[in-house]
Formats: sequence, C-alpha cells, structure tokens
Amino acid sequence: METKLLIVGKGDNIVTMILDNLYSNDIKPKVTVYNNLSLPITNPFHHDDFKIQILSNINLDDYDVFTLGVYQPKLKKQIIKNLGLTTDKFINIIHNGLDISKMSKIG
Repeated sequence: METKLLIVGKGDNIVTMILDNLYSNDIKPKVTVYNNLSLPITNPFHHDDFKIQILSNINLDDYDVFTLGVYQPKLKKQIIKNLGLTTDKFINIIHNGLDISKMSKIG
C-alpha cells in the first residue's frame, strides 16, 4: 500500500528539497501539499518523479504521515498548534548523500 504523505506549509522551494530527499532514499509516497499559511506560492514547483496535489482544505485523518514544508521554527510550532496535530505522525526526511537535484538547471 502506498504511503500518503502530507507536506504542511507554503509549498515552494522547500517542498522540492523534501521531494529530492525522498527520491534519494528511493521512497515515493503519494504526496499532497497543504498550503495553510494563506501566502501566495511565489516560486511554483514540480518534480518529475512525484504526482503532487496542492490543496487549501484537507482532512488530516486521510494521511499516514506528515512533514513540515517551512523553514522557520516559529512557523512550524504555530502550524502544529493551529491544526491540533500531534508529533507522533511527523517524519524526518533526510537526504541519503550529496547530489545535485534532478530538478536543478545549471548554466
């Protein structure tokens, strides 16, 4: 069964980094991005190896695991508090090595 991963946050460059980290570990869950920060996505993204949905409304019970797609610790705490989430379903996604992203354009 495919794991359903919810990335909670704004949904731009940091999400691409999270997806690259998943890809480096050969993990390809069904990914949904929930933009709950009421901020515009200033740098639209895609990733060739994942089907991505960006939603503004969700049912948290539909997801197996969560990760946060924001940089600032203050915002991370605020998101967890506002959504009433517990940290037991959160996962850390760590890159398995050092690579140039498949999505990078050099030159």
